[in-house]
Amino acid sequence: MNNEILSYIAGAVDISSTFYICRSLNKDLLVSRYQAGIQLTHNDRNVLLFIQDHIGGQLVAPRINSSRACWKILVRNYQISNLINLIRPFLRVKIKHADILLTFRETFHYQEKRKYTKGNPEIPQDILDKREECYYELQKLNNENKPLSQR
Repeated sequence: MNNEILSYIAGAVDISSTFYICRSLNKDLLVSRYQAGIQLTHNDRNVLLFIQDHIGGQLVAPRINSSRACWKILVRNYQISNLINLIRPFLRVKIKHADILLTFRETFHYQEKRKYTKGNPEIPQDILDKREECYYELQKLNNENKPLSQR
């Protein structure tokens, strides 16, 4: 991919994306489960199809009852690191968001090395702490960028 396309994608990410980490509690194991992603939203489906052709992700149709039809591309989990590493040099607004998600994704290399073992491996406490820290840092950063009426 050339720099012109990467710059275009980075600009779209800077302007109309949300970086997120979702957390849910697994009640049986008493541990938090996470899902991270980047959601890129645009009202022109063709723009997102162009971006999807270059970075992948899942294209999601707008809600039928929505007042403004916005298409979305969702990039999740392992695809995040690839995308961020490609566009990071071109980001201007969401650099901190990108760095937090990269740090968060690095905590999963521990599990990927052990994916062929049986059962859930014991995750060291320092990795769990780092995931929580990334979760709260990104929540705080996203709240800072919201208008006061939405906080």
